[in-house]
Amino acid sequence: MNISKSASGVKLRCKHGDLAIIVGDVSGCELNIGTLVLVRGPTTSISGYTCWHIKPIEKRLHLVRLNRWEIRDQYVFWKDKIYHPDCFLVPIRPPEEDEAIDTAQELKIERPNNANV
Repeated sequence: MNISKSASGVKLRCKHGDLAIIVGDVSGCELNIGTLVLVRGPTTSISGYTCWHIKPIEKRLHLVRLNRWEIRDQYVFWKDKIYHPDCFLVPIRPPEEDEAIDTAQELKIERPNNANV
């Protein structure tokens, strides 16, 4: 897993510009789990969590906790300033150690004798 560091040296999963999936959320907002979001920095600290500014990639309702007692479903835009904890996000990016696939090789495709051509 790729990990970045915040200004305070804390190891983070995401970095600015990542595409990530929400894997956890606060009570009442669990329906957001599985949502793909874009991640923007810099990070901010909310209730002791390092959080990223997020926006879902699909235009669909997203549950947002306004305070302890109120949750609202809304369409989220960057101007809404919705933040999500780094620990509840998993970035989607290719592993750096993967090697490129050589496509110059000729691939042999064998057909069984009973294949219709």
